[in-house]
Amino acid sequence: MAHFYAEMQGSRGATTRCGTKNSGMDCHVRGWDVGARLKVTHKDGQDYIEVFVTSGSKAKTPDKLWGTIRLDSNETPEFISYQPSGTFKDNLDFCSDNSPCEYQTTEDGTPIHG
Repeated sequence: MAHFYAEMQGSRGATTRCGTKNSGMDCHVRGWDVGARLKVTHKDGQDYIEVFVTSGSKAKTPDKLWGTIRLDSNETPEFISYQPSGTFKDNLDFCSDNSPCEYQTTEDGTPIHG
């Protein structure tokens, strides 16, 4: 059964895709030089959406993790932006070019990935 669901509209009409807790979901929307990638995963009983900035179809540079969306303690969606120091905080900053942008934890130590 699908846990994740995506829909997209383009010049040839709409399409949908389903994903499970095990498969997750990966979506890359892009132009020639800029794009955004969403990776949806289910870890430790919670859904996470990672937002990456990409260099589009030309793929000149690696994807850069911009932030993560998850539910907070009140079950309200929150966006946590990534910092080059390897931590997350609430304002919006990009990964540095030499940052590995690997999976991290939030400021309170909650794992984003296991």
